[in-house]
Amino acid sequence: MEYKRITERAYNSALEVLPPAAMDSHANIRAFLIGEPTTHNKHGEPVYGSYFAIDGEYFVGPDMTKTELHETITTPDKHKGIRVAKYIDEQTEQYFDLCNQYDQGAVDAYLALGIESDNGLDNFEEAYAGQYDSDEEFAQDMAENIGEVPTETRWPHYCIDWERAARELMYDYSEEAGYYFRNL
Repeated sequence: MEYKRITERAYNSALEVLPPAAMDSHANIRAFLIGEPTTHNKHGEPVYGSYFAIDGEYFVGPDMTKTELHETITTPDKHKGIRVAKYIDEQTEQYFDLCNQYDQGAVDAYLALGIESDNGLDNFEEAYAGQYDSDEEFAQDMAENIGEVPTETRWPHYCIDWERAARELMYDYSEEAGYYFRNL
């Protein structure tokens, strides 16, 4: 079972969508199943999205039945997954910190590219080059920022082949969903 850390706001927002299908608590764990079933299991029991709060941290869990929810929070082996998610590692903290400083889409794009699989997010800030609508726009902005495009607006300075310039520049950069990163 996989648990994903979420914010308190996301937890409370899910709690307010519909009346919960079930709520349960045990020791320092509170949990609820969101109001509408997502599907039914092989026994015909409704299966719901699950949410957990433990020690002031919040998680969305796997889809489960009402019985599975109760077993998950009352059986130590079953809620072990929540505890593991609670102590994921510093990369999760780093992810949330970067999402607060930058667009979450940029952080997700960086992870999707897998530029530095061993270091996680350590070099995100060094690699991040911005968000652009095209490789050509990125190349032109890069050239202007480093002073390679003269400020004169007469021929031949306005005749730069930005498509070719972008193609060459992209040997050193990667793009995902409009976000650009230097390959480190």
